[in-house]
Order: sequence, then C-alpha cells, then structure tokens
Amino acid sequence: MGRPQRPVDPTAGPAAALAADLRALRDSAGSPSYRTLAQRTHYSVSTLSQAAAGQNLPSLPVLRAFVTACGGDPVVWEQKWQTAQGNAVSAPRTADDPPVDRNDLGGQAGRKQQADPPVTAAGSPARRRSVLAVGAIVAAVGLAGIVITVWSRPDSRPAALSASLRGAGAADPVADGSDPGRAGCGPDAVTLAATNVHFPGAAMAGRIELRYSPHCRAAWSRFEPAKGWAPGGGAVVTVWTIRPADQATQSYAVPYGGETIIGNILLTAKGCIAAEISIVQGPDTAPVATTPCLTIRP
Repeated sequence: MGRPQRPVDPTAGPAAALAADLRALRDSAGSPSYRTLAQRTHYSVSTLSQAAAGQNLPSLPVLRAFVTACGGDPVVWEQKWQTAQGNAVSAPRTADDPPVDRNDLGGQAGRKQQADPPVTAAGSPARRRSVLAVGAIVAAVGLAGIVITVWSRPDSRPAALSASLRGAGAADPVADGSDPGRAGCGPDAVTLAATNVHFPGAAMAGRIELRYSPHCRAAWSRFEPAKGWAPGGGAVVTVWTIRPADQATQSYAVPYGGETIIGNILLTAKGCIAAEISIVQGPDTAPVATTPCLTIRP
C-alpha cells in the first residue's frame, strides 16, 4: 500500500482547493494508485502526486492528463484551473512575501532587455527529431560550435508549477530557478526559437521565445508582446521554462501591464529546454504556445 497523502485544507488557497478537488475526483474513480495513473498518463508518480499535493498549481497539461485518467471532463477542469490561476496571481500578499516587480525584467528596464535581433530556430513545435547543423546555428545566431537537437514529444508537459517571485537584492547564482538578469546571463543572450501567440481569438499577441546564454549555459522563456497588443484589464500571462529530462519546470505569472515578461532559467546540461506560455483573461484562455525543445551542446 502506498504512503497516504498529507491532508490538504481546501481553504488554504487556490492550489490547495484545486488539489482537494483532484483528490475527490480520484476517489470517485475508485482511488487508482499513482503508479496506475502514471501508466495511463505517461507522467511520473511524483509529478501526479504533486498535482494533488496542494503546494503549487499543476501545469495545465498535467491537470488534463490527471483528470482524463480519472474519467473527468478536461474542458470543465481546464476552467477550474484558469480560475485557480487567476486567483493565485491576485491573492492578497502579506508582509512576509518577497516584493514583486513587474518591470524587473531580467535586471533591465522595460522592453530594452536585450537588443539582439531574434532568431527563430523553428517557427512551430517540432514533430520529429532533427539536428540543426552547426553552420546554420553559427549563421543564425553567431554561436560557433553549438549543436542543437529538437526533441519531439506528444501534446503533454511535465512537472508541476514552480512559482517564481522577483525581488531586489543580491545577484543570483547561475542555477535552476534564478533570474537571468541577476545571474548575469543577459548580456550574451540570444533567441534560439520562437512561436507565435494569439489572443484573444486570432489576434496576434506576440511570441514566446526560448532564450539562451552561452556564458551561463542556461536557457529561459521570454514573452515579447506584439506592438500595440492591448488585451485589456485582468489578463494574466504565465511563462514556463521546461526541461523534460528531469521534469524540471520554472514558471512566472504576472498580470499583464504592457511589458516584456521573462521567466527563470534552467541549466541546459541535463537535456533539452522549451519555453511555453498561457494567457488567461476571465473565462477566456489562449491556446498554449510552446517552442521546440532544444538540446544545446556547447
């Protein structure tokens, strides 16, 4: 018999409330073990158990997989997730919370974070394995000696959210979860891949970019909004940096205020990295946009 889960208080916050509902759904499905759910969803036991732990919101693809494996309606549960995501961002803050600065974008102000021209390694999610030649990468982004492999995967995303709050202070180490600007990774950063983002409807919202620093050997996500894109109040943008090899995920959610939005870094030595974005505004959500997952070998 598996180890029993710790009790979760549904009044403790949006993540806890959603976790309590997921546990109830699992119970209604006959309480299948997480090992059984892992076989059905192709996510790890730890990822699925974290989804129902109540500490962080699961990613939307993990939620869909969990719910489907338990016989739930993923459309209904996606609406629950959107509500929880919005509530998590707008929740009242306490004196113990670190400060959040929406304009602290990689340690530089506003949209002037980096002036290098964006380069797209592939414009849409890859559906096959391919190796981009070294010469093509050198010509595109000036990174001599780097080989990039595109990892192809089904429409699913690993790991639970790891919420990120930005605050002023000492420089960050070059490590998973650090701010790229405070870790000193911004000056030589380039865009390796980008995917267009549409919201609301077919309106061009901007693009989600996979950024890379050769000096830091680290990558992160960046949402670059389209010129003039103004979705109105209440839009919440969440960017993810994802490393499927060990199911590492970093996320940064912020009410949109017209600025470029930058995620936290993941080191590239452990496998391919992808950038992902979701936009939620009330009952409306943008289709999840993801860059190709690139393995970067210096």
